[in-house]
Amino acid sequence: MSEPLYLRSVVPTRNRFRAFTIVESRSLWGEPALLVSWGRLGSRQRHRVETFPDACALERRRVTLLKTRLRHGYERVA
Repeated sequence: MSEPLYLRSVVPTRNRFRAFTIVESRSLWGEPALLVSWGRLGSRQRHRVETFPDACALERRRVTLLKTRLRHGYERVA
């Protein structure tokens, strides 16, 4: 499993304070899964769990999510 990815998009002039997190894990049945969280900084986050048949499919989805968020102005946080 890789490290969690923490992303933020902060643009005060547009009142934009967003967070996005991608975490690899395993489902209750041992399937590879991604826990995706997003929302406004300082407020309750929304969550979604996506399961995959294998680790390759999970990695493809993780890279796709990361590229999409970076394209929309998010930046990686430590």
